[in-house]
Amino acid sequence: NANTYTFTVTNASGCTSPSSTNIIVSAQPSTPSAPTVGAITQPTCTTATGSFQITGYNAANTYTFNPGVLSISASGLVTANANTYTFTVTNASGCTSPSSTNIIVSAQPSTPSAPTVGAIIQ
Repeated sequence: NANTYTFTVTNASGCTSPSSTNIIVSAQPSTPSAPTVGAITQPTCTTATGSFQITGYNAANTYTFNPGVLSISASGLVTANANTYTFTVTNASGCTSPSSTNIIVSAQPSTPSAPTVGAIIQ
């Protein structure tokens, strides 16, 4: 467990050595909580990708997406194609969070065809 320890050695004759130098066992680093996102911006008729903001984004952490996303900005705004995503965060101590809940980016809605004009009556 986390603490400062020393030890001695006693031989078969019963003689005991001086104490060792301090041995420090650090506390276990904390595991990050499962990451969350804010509102998801879905694709539109004119924009094929969706986006979402990582809540509490920290550029010092590593974010791993499954499947991969198109990009992540310096502020934690993620741009992604239509799919269902999850992700984890790994902090500077190397501890990885549980996976996020599913993030669903819908398919781009179809744009209607241009209207046609029938016979013009004058």
